[in-house]
Amino acid sequence: MVHRFAQRQLRLGAASLLVGTALSMIYVLVRRAFPPATEPFDVDDVFLGLLVVLNAVTAFGLIRAARMVGRTETRRGAAEREVQRRKVWLESVVEAMPLGVGVFEGAEGRLVL
Repeated sequence: MVHRFAQRQLRLGAASLLVGTALSMIYVLVRRAFPPATEPFDVDDVFLGLLVVLNAVTAFGLIRAARMVGRTETRRGAAEREVQRRKVWLESVVEAMPLGVGVFEGAEGRLVL
């Protein structure tokens, strides 16, 4: 579940960066075609500032999601190695026993001989 969340965050971040980049390019092209008149408050600069903030927030979200995916993958790999190690150990214990052994397995209570 965490893995899916992280993947969704990465995709959303990438899409957001693409939209921000496209809007920045449109802004630059329009600004070149129609130079602004001198005003005390330039709305275009505010718009560009908002795009920069959007890209920064998106970048931090991507970094966070990438770290989350990395930690999840590391934990999963460690858990899989531990399960394999314990399985080998349990099989060696059962093999070494001089008598027959029955083991209840899983939530169903299945008997394994």
